[in-house]
Amino acid sequence: MSYTQPKYINESNADLLQNMQNKIDQAVDTSKRTIAAEKYRNDVFNNQRIVAAGNASAKVIKGISDQNYGDEFTTSKVDGFFDTYETTDGRTITFAERAKELTMEMNQKPRPENYGDLKAELDYINSSPEAVKTALTNLTSQLDIEGREVDLTGDSNPLLAAYVLMGKPNFKPGESGFDYKIRRKGNTTEFVFTGSAEIDGETISFPPEGYVLNEKDLAAIEQADKNLIQGIPSETEQINDAIKIVNEGVIGQTFPYEAYVGMDLEHCIKIHRAFTTGVTSTVGWFHEGTEKQKYKFKKEHAFGPVKRGKIRSATPSKFTLRDPFRKGNYWDIAMEDINQGVHSYEATLDLPNILDTEMFTYKYSADYSTFLSIEEYEESIKPKYRINNPQVFIYACIHGRDYIETYIIDDDPTEFDVVNIENIASDFRIIFNPEKLYKPDSLTATDFQKWVQSYNIDINYALPVPLGWTEWELKEDRILDMTLQAYNKPGSVDIRFNL
Repeated sequence: MSYTQPKYINESNADLLQNMQNKIDQAVDTSKRTIAAEKYRNDVFNNQRIVAAGNASAKVIKGISDQNYGDEFTTSKVDGFFDTYETTDGRTITFAERAKELTMEMNQKPRPENYGDLKAELDYINSSPEAVKTALTNLTSQLDIEGREVDLTGDSNPLLAAYVLMGKPNFKPGESGFDYKIRRKGNTTEFVFTGSAEIDGETISFPPEGYVLNEKDLAAIEQADKNLIQGIPSETEQINDAIKIVNEGVIGQTFPYEAYVGMDLEHCIKIHRAFTTGVTSTVGWFHEGTEKQKYKFKKEHAFGPVKRGKIRSATPSKFTLRDPFRKGNYWDIAMEDINQGVHSYEATLDLPNILDTEMFTYKYSADYSTFLSIEEYEESIKPKYRINNPQVFIYACIHGRDYIETYIIDDDPTEFDVVNIENIASDFRIIFNPEKLYKPDSLTATDFQKWVQSYNIDINYALPVPLGWTEWELKEDRILDMTLQAYNKPGSVDIRFNL
């Protein structure tokens, strides 16, 4: 049974860059120490202001030396940053050299009119080693996607920057068309990601001006405990967030369960059954239908209004809806979020049964929905329609599980919410090897058949509702051409899928 998977990345750890703070003692090239020593030697015979400037220069270099900027590659980026200080008059010198100049200017008599600006600039230089380290820490915190589930519908620039920063194949600076640098913007530090590359025939690129992350913006995001790269909440968070909304919409007994990390399949089934009972009855979370009633509900499940009324009558009233007319459908949407969250979580578990069928489900977004009458349903499931392979089946919208899914999780198929059809939209499912599901000869019955029979359920109710049969051809580039032929209906429909 296939589940709808959330959009996320959950990459292996093997090729990810190790945390930038793990490696120390690689922060500064020995050239900086040489520069410092040379400056000291040159400053010995100078006046007090030059000595003071030399001290300022040494302070900057010592600050750089004391920091841990991460791995060797990142350290080279930091080295380049401290080696290229662009002055307002167009010169490019080192941070240490500019610190010396500023100190000399500030020590002039009388005090220069722009003393405050000079001091602010010197303060920035003196604090820059620690500031760059903090900025790098915030940057790696925001762009580290190791083990995270990343929403692929978000802005692509942060994700692309993460790949470049982590040096992933096709994105590693020096081995691809991508790069990044650290630059000064006023008295702040920025990280600028640039470049493009042709990957699998598609051009991937940063904006022409580059993707810029300022240290202040990164600090603000970290402080607010937010993520630059949006992640997808875990299934348990999704379920519990939806339960909160559901509880706000009822007067009386609230939803009886909560999701938790590590919950087992049995707890998932309890949550799901409370959902189906609640959304169907709209008065309670647990029904009291007898085995005979539940079996009858199944036959009437194809005719929704009748089924809903009978389920409501079999469910003790424990709550009322604050908005009985469901304006905006907020309650129903939240209930469906519980349903989807359970299915997504179950997909992460080791499920007890396996069904070796090849299925293809086609979902067509159309503003169309109807119910079968009980008579139409009884006619549709007759064995005479199970003669052609492969077969096309109705893929119905149900508040529950179909029998195939119930078999895979080994739930109780006698429950009222285990059915194959309720609302009918424009969706269908093709099973290319239905013989894996059902064999007419009882001596060669499939495991699915035996499971259904063990609950004394008519196999015709448990098998998917047949719609017709198909001829198909898989062409180059994974193009699937199909001709769909409905039972007892003239003509056919040609459909092409891009798998």
